[in-house]
Order: sequence, then structure tokens, then C-alpha cells
Amino acid sequence: VVGKPVVEATEGSLEAGEEDARLVVRPPPPPRVTLQWLQEHSEFVHFTMSPHIDMLRQALDTLGSRFNAGGLTLDEALGGQEEAAEALQSFLCNLQVWGSLALRGASGDFSPVPRAAVDDDLELFLARGLSGTTASMSARLAKVFATLTPMRMAEYHRQLARIGVARVRRDFRQHLAALQRNLEAMAQSDCALSAAVLGHLREVEQFMTAIYRFFKCVDINGQGEQNPDRPDAGESGIPRPPNRSPTALMEVGSDDSEEGSRAHAPRPALDRSLAGYVACLNCGHNGVLSEGEAQHLALHLRTAKFGKYAEEAATHE
Repeated sequence: VVGKPVVEATEGSLEAGEEDARLVVRPPPPPRVTLQWLQEHSEFVHFTMSPHIDMLRQALDTLGSRFNAGGLTLDEALGGQEEAAEALQSFLCNLQVWGSLALRGASGDFSPVPRAAVDDDLELFLARGLSGTTASMSARLAKVFATLTPMRMAEYHRQLARIGVARVRRDFRQHLAALQRNLEAMAQSDCALSAAVLGHLREVEQFMTAIYRFFKCVDINGQGEQNPDRPDAGESGIPRPPNRSPTALMEVGSDDSEEGSRAHAPRPALDRSLAGYVACLNCGHNGVLSEGEAQHLALHLRTAKFGKYAEEAATHE
């Protein structure tokens, strides 16, 4: 054969030196993992992901069932929604304005916030209203109601949102680290499925980090501002749980060692005459309010001096 070998361009690329030439075949690009691809390769997907499905479910459950805005979890907000982007936008707006609730799980623990961040008196009032199981508990609840204000309730829930976001983000990253150790080895062996799963999980982690840093930045910008009309506010400008030390929220808020959030007045400051307040209910449409929900409503009516509370306010004046 005279001359150098000639190869069709479609079969690869030709790298030639002065004396010889060799064919370098490029590997085919990895498949694009789409819903259709997953359905067409369901057996492979099941075989590949079965050893990791429990860890994956734990990571997603941490985000979906423990992350809430006004008591509505992310799973509930996105479940069955055709307009997922709009639903997610509404969820984030509610998270910023209304905050999060401390949801009590089956084991009795509050989620997603640590136990030390929970205000026992407020949570007891929201659960039972003024009806205590004992005379001393009823007296305690009446005292809470007498000094409670809608602003204190609102700031408490907004602070829970910040602490909850930091805790959920930290727990999700722990699950993600364990998954990465298992899936990265397969991703390096050109497993497109593992690489796609890791890519999506990293996007979720970036989503939580963006929310966490947003709260941290807006709060730091407003740090040092206090409401002089708040007699129950501490040096940080937020209400102190009556059964906690002054630094309790700061300690539990910094459980993320990398970027621990700090306790201070939630920002931005909202004009409640325009935004109003929220009362979270479980009764549904045309349902009956629980005692705690009825007293929560009474708190807002008393502050607005509406109905019988207008007469009581006039009497005291």
C-alpha cells in the first residue's frame, strides 16, 4: 500500500504523525436521560437504583415532608399541580411572609426545627386554646393569651422558617453526601443514569442553599433593628420563648457549622396593615374550628377590636 491510510470521517478522527497514522474512534455520547428513556429502560433503572433507593427516598422525604410554608409541605404544594413553577413560587412567597409551623410528628418531635427552638407556651396555646387539662394549665394558657399579640406569633413563625430551612438543608446535604459516595463511582464508569441522578440532586441542594442564603442576607442587612413597641423582644429584636435562655434560638439556629443562621428580627419588615396575618386551620371547608384555632382567631379579633372586643376595649378605656 502506497501512502497513508484513508478513513471515512464518519468512523472517527485521524491523528497522523510524520511516519505513521492511527485511527482514534470517539466514544458515542452518553444517552440523554429523559422520562421516555427511563420508561424504555425500566429494567436497567430498577437494577441500577435498587441498592440506593432507600437513601434516595430518605433524602427526598427530608425535603418534601419536613419543609413547610404556613404548614403546607413542599410535597403538598407540588402534588398534582400542573403548573409546578407557579405552585413553587407561591410556596416561596408564603414561606417568606407567613413562615413555617412546627409540625409535630407521630413520635411527638417537632419538624423541621430542633426541640430547643420551639416555644412551648405558643404551641400549647395553638393546640389547646384556653382549655387546659388541669386548672394550672388553663391559668397558664390564659396568661399566654393575655400577653400574646399577632405580631409576636407572626415573627415566631418567620423565625421557625429560617431555622427550619437551615436544618432541612443540613440534613439533605448529609443524605446527598452518602449518595454521592455510592453513585459517583458508577458515574465515572460512564453510567448516564447515575450522573443524571447526581446532577438533579445537586440542583435540589443548590435550591435549598439559595433559600438559606436569601434569608441570611436579608436578615443580616436588617440586623440591629428593633421594635420599641415589643416588650417581649430580646436584644435581637425577636420574641424569646418564655422557657428558654436568651441565647437559645441563636444556639439552635447555628446547627449548620458551615453557614449557621443567627437569630435576629426577620426581614424584610412587612406592613401588616397591607399583608395581614394568617391563621392556619386543619378543619377544611365548612369544618368546625378546634379550640386552639378558635382562640387563634379570637386573638386577631381582639387586636382588631372587632365585635365584642370593641365593647371590651371601650370599657377599659
